[in-house]
Amino acid sequence: SFRAQEIFGWTQSEVLGKSWDEFPFVYESDAEKVGAAASELIDGTTDFNTCSNRNYRKDGSVIHCEWFNSIRREADGETASWVSLVHDVSERVESELQERQVRNAMRTLIEGTSRDTGTDFFKALVRNVHEAFGYRYVMITRKEFGEEPIARTVAFWADGKLAENFSYSAIGTPCENVLGRSTCFFP
Repeated sequence: SFRAQEIFGWTQSEVLGKSWDEFPFVYESDAEKVGAAASELIDGTTDFNTCSNRNYRKDGSVIHCEWFNSIRREADGETASWVSLVHDVSERVESELQERQVRNAMRTLIEGTSRDTGTDFFKALVRNVHEAFGYRYVMITRKEFGEEPIARTVAFWADGKLAENFSYSAIGTPCENVLGRSTCFFP
């Protein structure tokens, strides 16, 4: 259909008459699941099923799909036709993955810092931000007052361990943008 061509990128002439396993279409580690869903229909276990799996587009990119499959049978039980409707659920799957990652990160932060106070809290926080997000460097700084904006680390995580605290000029750094303003994110 036009919609299938839009989703997957193959033209009707490229796929007409071919089964799903005759061209790179089903993500390798999902092939067993897709085969099992097809077998249920072929052997008559069910006349309708759904299958959530990954598929390749013609350009090689991977998308997440939800398939609604049905088999139509003749009066003698022979297969008359297959009907498969597809829904691209990639955005939903990615959103759910991001939500799980955020939940896991928040859980790591809360569990990892809940018993600490003072300086120990900041040390635990930089360690757990590293663990939750995989950042190589994490630091918490405070502003030292003077003629120019100086930042001093309260806790600094570098290359897998707590590192010595240090001071630096905030001029020309992301910290300069944060001083006197609200929270900012700089990737």
